[in-house]
Amino acid sequence: MPTYRFDARVPFWTRHALALCWAIGQAGCSSGGPAMDMPPPPANAIRVALGPYALSPGQETTVCVTGYLPNSLPLDVVRIETRQTYSHHIIFYRETEGVPDAPVPSACPPLDLLSTSRAALFIGETPTASMDLPTGVAYRLGSKAPFRIEGHFLNASMQPQQALAEIFLSPAPSGSAMQEADMVFLSASSQLNKSYDGLKSGLPPMRETTLDSAFWALPSDMQGSKFFALTSHQHRLGTHFSISKTSDAGAVGQVLYENTDWEHPKFQVYPHEAPLSFAPGEGFRWVCTFRNTTAGYVKFGQSAEKDEMCILWGYYYPSQGFRVEFL
Repeated sequence: MPTYRFDARVPFWTRHALALCWAIGQAGCSSGGPAMDMPPPPANAIRVALGPYALSPGQETTVCVTGYLPNSLPLDVVRIETRQTYSHHIIFYRETEGVPDAPVPSACPPLDLLSTSRAALFIGETPTASMDLPTGVAYRLGSKAPFRIEGHFLNASMQPQQALAEIFLSPAPSGSAMQEADMVFLSASSQLNKSYDGLKSGLPPMRETTLDSAFWALPSDMQGSKFFALTSHQHRLGTHFSISKTSDAGAVGQVLYENTDWEHPKFQVYPHEAPLSFAPGEGFRWVCTFRNTTAGYVKFGQSAEKDEMCILWGYYYPSQGFRVEFL
């Protein structure tokens, strides 16, 4: 069964500071909570990283690196683990041949998912996260596979900091027969940019707003798809995220997922013997609620501090390609 883990014992920014102490080995820099003991790197895993990357006080930025994995033979990845500091999220992508080998982090467009050259495989939204794919299912990567790591970093402290994102890829045993996994990315962008008070578009200031529902019916070539995990993505004004299975945007249908913690979104997993499936005409319906405590209207955008998002990530097999919808 897939798993997704994080440590919620200490507050959000304290966890980031404590994780940073582990990453760069500074003595005496932890405070405000218990020490966090990071486990050793997974055995036999391939490690790729973004950073360390210097952040100025109050800096928010998105940077990327691209490169090639060291594997000389095709690789089936059955587990992904991420570790990150001072990051709102990190995303690991597979790329196509010809991308530059660029290990130095540089500015890049956030969530640049419309390019035909890349497909997201995993999003890490907590200081540590991991996903084990179902038995007999893997992400399939070629030899010397090209990849991209995107990190959305935010230093809310008054001191310069060093951000770091690490990704560990665990391969399947040699000779294993695997079904290929993939992802869907569904963003309710237009719902966030509607007018909900008849005055201006976006989330009205100083009030709670529930967006109009978004709906995505599975295309015909995905009718046999089996979903093994779901998660959500909002920014700091998010208070609730719900996902249901239905054939009508106006009908709630079967509730699949609910989350009330934007910092640590729930990772809903399904056992290998009972994955989530859909009948013809059915799909995902999702609804987001926000409490806008600012004095201005808030719309869809990339900033974790100034903008909002309402995004559904779904993990499925067998692969019919990475699917992206900005509704």
